[in-house]
Amino acid sequence: MGSTNAETNSEGIRSLSCPVCDLPMRVEVVNHTNIDVCEEHGMWLDDGELDRIMLRRSAQGHGKRVRERAKMTRKARLEGWFWGLGSLGRR
Repeated sequence: MGSTNAETNSEGIRSLSCPVCDLPMRVEVVNHTNIDVCEEHGMWLDDGELDRIMLRRSAQGHGKRVRERAKMTRKARLEGWFWGLGSLGRR
């Protein structure tokens, strides 16, 4: 297995070496978490990073569901209001 030494580029961004091929990995940001990626061998996560990604993803999904539920409630209320107005003219 290769080493996992970190190198820092001129912009101060760290780059780890892939533990398999020892080539520098690029850093991708997933849900506000830096993930080390080797083109050949995939993503490498540090301790706790998967938990952070899943927690943020779950929170984002919850927010989306709350917004969608509120949108459907507003729509149903408007449809009921319009239906009520329409029924007034039929009496």
